[in-house]
Amino acid sequence: MKKELFDNGLAVRREVVGHRAVEQILQGADDFVIPMQELRTEYCSRAVWTRPELDRRGRSFLNLGTLAAATGRSLQALSAEQVGAR
Repeated sequence: MKKELFDNGLAVRREVVGHRAVEQILQGADDFVIPMQELRTEYCSRAVWTRPELDRRGRSFLNLGTLAAATGRSLQALSAEQVGAR
């Protein structure tokens, strides 16, 4: 079951963030970081991003809003960074 959660989450994570970015993150993970990456992939990417209540566009917008509120930065600045990261 755990492998299935991870694999499903990894597929979603690659679709949302991009294959290259996910591979760089996972390749750079050490023994300390790996459990957090597994949690992030299994829970956030699979359990949260696949819920039917919001589409990915809406969920991305909410994430940007949360980041803006937490960091005090504008949505425009965060949006530009997100587009530039892809």
